[in-house]
Parts: sequence; C-alpha cells; structure tokens
Amino acid sequence: ALQSEAGYGGGGDGYAYDEAAPAAEPMALPTEAPAAMSASTSGAAPQTIDRLIIRNGNITVSVDDTLATRKIIEDLVAQMAGEGAFVVSVEESGGDSDYDPYVNMAIRVPAARFDEVMSRIAGLATEGTTPTQSQSAEDVTAEYVGLDARLETLEAARQRLLEIMSEAQNAEDLLSAEQMLTQREAEIASIKGQMQFLSQSAALSHIRISLQPYI
Repeated sequence: ALQSEAGYGGGGDGYAYDEAAPAAEPMALPTEAPAAMSASTSGAAPQTIDRLIIRNGNITVSVDDTLATRKIIEDLVAQMAGEGAFVVSVEESGGDSDYDPYVNMAIRVPAARFDEVMSRIAGLATEGTTPTQSQSAEDVTAEYVGLDARLETLEAARQRLLEIMSEAQNAEDLLSAEQMLTQREAEIASIKGQMQFLSQSAALSHIRISLQPYI
C-alpha cells in the first residue's frame, strides 16, 4: 500500500511502499502542492515575464457620413489583420433616405498600436467637433503569474496521480485516483483558458466606437 510522507509537494519525498502494511489498505492520494511553490523555492532560476496590461477604449465621433466612416475604420483594421486585428461587431440604428444611421462598432487592434488607432479615429470627426474619449488600463500580471504557479502545481499533482494509477493494487485505488485525475484535468483546462484569455486581451486592445451623424 502507498503511504504519505511529509506532505505531497511540501518538500518531502512523496510516496513510498510500506512492505509491512496490509495489501488491502487504501492508497493515499496526493493533495495539491502549496500554491506558494515557485521556481525560486525549487532551486531553478526565477522566471520573468513581460507585464500584461489590458487596455480598452471608447470613442464617440460625429462625422459627415457614418457609413463611409465605418468603411474607413474597417479598412484600417484590415490593414492590421496580419497583426491579429479584427472587427468584433457592427450595429446600425436609425437613419432613412435623408439621414445617415448611427453606427456602433467594436474592434480589436494590437496593443502597441492602440494610441495610434484612437488618434486616427478621432481624426475622422467632422471639423469643429470634438470626439468624446475614455481609456482604461488594467495590469493583470500578478493574476497571470498566480495562475501559472497554480498550473505548475496541478500538473505536478496530475503526474503523481498517473504514477499512482500505474502502481494501484486494486480497483478501488484505481477508481479513486481516476476520479481525482479527472478533477485535476478539469482544473488545468480551466486555468489554461483563463491564462489564454488574459494574454490575448493584453495583446489585442478592445475599442468601442460610436459614429454619430453630424447635423
């Protein structure tokens, strides 16, 4: 049977067989390693990552021709498509044969070109009008690093579960390990999804645009 030694992931030697223990004794399953474990505590050189800043913008512009301006913005985004830029959504409301519709757009552009794009959209405003703008920035570096550390812990626990399953002495031990493995796999997938969302949000800034017909 397997017996726990010094706490899994806490600096002990993990799990070992006790030859004197009865064969039918339930197998001890690993718990997660402490979340505080990091590259520095494991002896590896500390890792550094670029700061992840999520920037969002909103801009309302009065223009002479909302549909023509929409096309200009779509062409601008298309020019940056190779850098990941894309139009998220476009909505039109109001308008008739005499008046242009209101146009609401949402786009994603490379974070490095956020200021440039905001400035170019503002420059489309009808002369004599002033666009309304707002911007926000959120540093999610700490959140990303925390998720990365937790992912490392969960992957270590998953690997130990796989080892335990290969050493299982009976169906009950195997079933218990499989259940914990399924849970760890789900947690790992969730964390990877969150990390991907944060990295993509930081790489591509989100801009909401409101085009109003100038009257």
